[in-house]
Amino acid sequence: MNDIQQEKLLTVREAAETTRMSQAWWRAKLRHGEVRFVRIGERRIFIPYSSIEKLFSEGFIESKKIGG
Repeated sequence: MNDIQQEKLLTVREAAETTRMSQAWWRAKLRHGEVRFVRIGERRIFIPYSSIEKLFSEGFIESKKIGG
């Protein structure tokens, strides 16, 4: 059996609730290809839980030095 079939899949709404990030934030990550997802049909998008874990474990905010 494929790993993705055994893995917990979350909707964008569920991912937002789980991580306390907005749905718009998750949709932007999906649109820019920063998060792996599964599409079922034309509109149904699911985010594997492992993608969320990977995003947070690797860190997703680049720090920038401000000023001198």
